[in-house]
Amino acid sequence: MKAEPFVGVGAGISPGNAGCRGGSDARAVGRTNAPSVFPGARRGRPSPFERPLFSLQPRGFTLIELLTVIAILGMLAGMLFPALRQARERGKSVQCVSNLRQLGQAVHLYANDHGQRLPVVEPLPANPVHPEAPLPRLCDALASYAQGGRDVFHCPCDRPPTDSPTQPHVPRWQETGAGTTNGTSYSWQYPYQGDLVDAPTFFIKAKPMEKAILMWDYDRVHLFQRDPKNVLYVDGHVQSN
Repeated sequence: MKAEPFVGVGAGISPGNAGCRGGSDARAVGRTNAPSVFPGARRGRPSPFERPLFSLQPRGFTLIELLTVIAILGMLAGMLFPALRQARERGKSVQCVSNLRQLGQAVHLYANDHGQRLPVVEPLPANPVHPEAPLPRLCDALASYAQGGRDVFHCPCDRPPTDSPTQPHVPRWQETGAGTTNGTSYSWQYPYQGDLVDAPTFFIKAKPMEKAILMWDYDRVHLFQRDPKNVLYVDGHVQSN
């Protein structure tokens, strides 16, 4: 029988290298012509195994997400602002208590230099009890004894309310009248004028020092307290509720 001539895979391939060239060409054809198991891979889209689990590209907020964040921030602000205001007002009240304590010490220093007697001053210099013969102001009588200077006579909450919305809120210590200003945010116990510091008399009735009220806020300015006025007693302690 006559032997058939050997025919390679590609044209012009000799029998000697047909096995090598044919095998490599077959693998090349398999890589280029075989259908992909992942749809869309030949159209340039990555396969599921080539896609990242999380995209690193930034994504904007949706309208619903933005409105939700705004609503939450509004609720937090509504709860936080009243607490901050109350904390700020309590801090001012603490400063007022400190002022009254220093004024209590100034009163006792004054008494040491004046026969153990309390000062004789106007309770409201802008509206004196006797306009024809006004008494000295409290801030003037105690000026040389107050360690904090003039500021110790001013309550940081001294902003009395006004009847008219157009009328400015003038601190009580700046209130003018009778040719002068009050000079202080605190009222003075007029019946104790010139009394002995250890035996103040309230309308003929003697009161112990720890129960005798000497000075207090002119107005109800500490609105976040149970008692909106801080009170100084003759013995030097301050009551703040």
